Amino acid sequence: MTSVEGISEVQDVAYMLSVVRITKVVDCWLWDQNANNGFSVATVKTAMRQNAYGHPGQGMRWESWVPIKVNALVWRLEKERIPTRVELVKRKLNLPSVNCPMCNVGEETVNHIFVACGFAFGVWSKVWSWCRLVPASSNTIEDLKTWQDFSSVAGKGKRIVRCVIMVTCWAIWKERNKKVFHNSDPKVIKVVAVVKAMSFLWLKARSNIDKIDWVKYPLYML
Repeated sequence: MTSVEGISEVQDVAYMLSVVRITKVVDCWLWDQNANNGFSVATVKTAMRQNAYGHPGQGMRWESWVPIKVNALVWRLEKERIPTRVELVKRKLNLPSVNCPMCNVGEETVNHIFVACGFAFGVWSKVWSWCRLVPASSNTIEDLKTWQDFSSVAGKGKRIVRCVIMVTCWAIWKERNKKVFHNSDPKVIKVVAVVKAMSFLWLKARSNIDKIDWVKYPLYML
């Protein structure tokens, strides 16, 4: 090698090899957040939730009892990456209106379509009544996340409530899309029925709860 770049690369490689120390210790992955116990995906998730890297933490945990598509939707709405009409206009899309298609009252933001909209309020009210929980006083997604962390239930009950919240968000978004793309007639009772049916089927197939009977209410078996 006679070029300057080639000589520089050789020197860099020689230096890196000079600082390598060969030992009998088995190689392992280490990282700055948990150098004593090594690297794990769980510690990465914990660091992200605790805002260890200067990015906004994630309030709603990913839940294995519901499908990835539901987890992904909740993650996106938490980051305000849902294509609501307001967000689409921000991306220079020309829309005839930014009003909510479900109530046609307020602008369709993430907080509005999932929490503040009159239609969403009706859905959440019936879901809380079904779960026999004190309704969450929520005006934003952040309020909803905070409520599920400090609700009165614990253990598996908290996981069940988290799943129901996530499935409810998913059901509201699906109903919204039916209205926008198929001009359907949204009904609160239909969305609540979807929440009950899908949360039952997913928890039945994915959770480690032996006996699940959704006829009473989700937390009766705890």
